[in-house]
Amino acid sequence: MSKPKIAYLPVTEPQFKGVDRRSKSRAPERYKFEKLNELVIAAREWYGWEHSYWRAAAMIFAFILFLVSMSVSLSLLGQAIYAGMVFALALYLRNYTGTLFTLIMIVFSVNASSRYLYWRYTTVRLKIE
Repeated sequence: MSKPKIAYLPVTEPQFKGVDRRSKSRAPERYKFEKLNELVIAAREWYGWEHSYWRAAAMIFAFILFLVSMSVSLSLLGQAIYAGMVFALALYLRNYTGTLFTLIMIVFSVNASSRYLYWRYTTVRLKIE
């Protein structure tokens, strides 16, 4: 018994005329060359990062800012303003590509969760005492 022959279609033209299918997966040019990306690249390539004391100072400063933003109690209006500012900044930063901007979004999320946990912990602790 002979095997049936398979008819192959010739591939001569792209399926979508005038559109390169790979171009949709690439980031638009405005994301690659924006002023914010240039500032981040300049900060990343700063010569001071070669010294461990500058890295340690930056980490301590960032940790202190995180603790302050987590533990400051705000009124309802202050909480709404803070949340609105973080949300607006997140909407602005989502237009940029790169790992740094993704990590900033993660820090926003962890900060919001930490604020809630700190509030719950201090509220319960005050009720127990």
